[in-house]
Amino acid sequence: MSNTPFPDRMYPCARCRRDVRVKRIFSHFRSMHDETLLSVERDGGDVCGLCGMELPAADENNAWKLRVRHFREYHGKRLVDTDAV
Repeated sequence: MSNTPFPDRMYPCARCRRDVRVKRIFSHFRSMHDETLLSVERDGGDVCGLCGMELPAADENNAWKLRVRHFREYHGKRLVDTDAV
């Protein structure tokens, strides 16, 4: 198991196989795949761009794992290929 915090880990993008830092996965999907997966509300909270569900704030405990898991479990969308590492 890596000592690197999950948001700072590099994994291949599940779509294009480029190495992407977990905390940059949403901007990667927006810029490289023209897909907005994360929207910011007026109050500063983050919501899923596909279903509108509120997602944990980036600074919350395990927030990035929960964000990535949301897309896999609710939308069947793998963002990063954690099995490739």
